[in-house]
Amino acid sequence: MKRTHLSLYYLAGYLVPAGLLLLFVPDVATKLLLSNATYDYAPFRLVGVLLLVIGILIIQIIRYRLEMLYPTTLLARALISLTLAYLFLSTGDPFFLVILVIVLVGVILTGASYLADRRSQSHSRRKSAPRTSRERADDGAFRPFPERLGVESGPNARPSALAATSHQERPR
Repeated sequence: MKRTHLSLYYLAGYLVPAGLLLLFVPDVATKLLLSNATYDYAPFRLVGVLLLVIGILIIQIIRYRLEMLYPTTLLARALISLTLAYLFLSTGDPFFLVILVIVLVGVILTGASYLADRRSQSHSRRKSAPRTSRERADDGAFRPFPERLGVESGPNARPSALAATSHQERPR
């Protein structure tokens, strides 16, 4: 998941600065993002602290390589993108369009990286899996040796220790 890991730097790279700008100088932030309206700055300061906190969480996801959360970042940004699109369409303020484009660039970057990483992982798993004629079923599908699972098979098979103990009565 190296590409996906690297793509999250883009996310952290805009969350933390945007959060700081909105928290401390919301008027500058809204002008930089091409807003054509005047807003009360208290909600922007709230959004700023939220972006900063989310940025810190993303930095920790990057730092600890929490790969199980990579798809969650995509889902969260998809929800954010839908909301930003709605806000732009309902207000006409280019501020929301600029933010939407910034978020969508990250979604495309992370999404493409995630798909490429998953594809290369499944390809490398197929190459590294041992496949001999003894390990293939008649239909060609890979199945592990029963012996590897602790189960003996064949005409002279003895019951495994696990199977033998599972049918015995347990002492009370």
